[in-house]
Amino acid sequence: MWIKPVRQSRGFTLIELLVAITIFAAGLLSVAGMQLTGIRHTSLANSNSVAGSVAQGVLEEILAREATDPFFDVDDVSPVAWDFDSDVIGVNNLTVNGAGVFSATIQRDADNPTNNITRVDVAVSYTKGTVTRTVSLTGFKRSI
Repeated sequence: MWIKPVRQSRGFTLIELLVAITIFAAGLLSVAGMQLTGIRHTSLANSNSVAGSVAQGVLEEILAREATDPFFDVDDVSPVAWDFDSDVIGVNNLTVNGAGVFSATIQRDADNPTNNITRVDVAVSYTKGTVTRTVSLTGFKRSI
């Protein structure tokens, strides 16, 4: 009497295949979620970097003025909006493609921290989604 040898199964069953596809899909969804988070954080970092650069530009423009400029003799009680375009009155916002809309304020404090030194505070704000962020820089100008 001949006994037929038992054939070992080749391949996967349908259930094994469905389980593997489900695990693979869950992994792909996790990677996609990480990509979205990464893109969002990169966008915020870009806007924050631009805000820092804008604040640095405004502060440098102010500090480049002559020490005898009457601009440095003023004490601002509250922040004053910065005019980004001196040719057009009232242009208080700067739009940077891909980064957003930025607004800046300055505040001057003459004779602070000591006589003949004016403290200049620059704050640049932007809104990304529902969150408003502000980058601040401080500089000092010595008057003669």
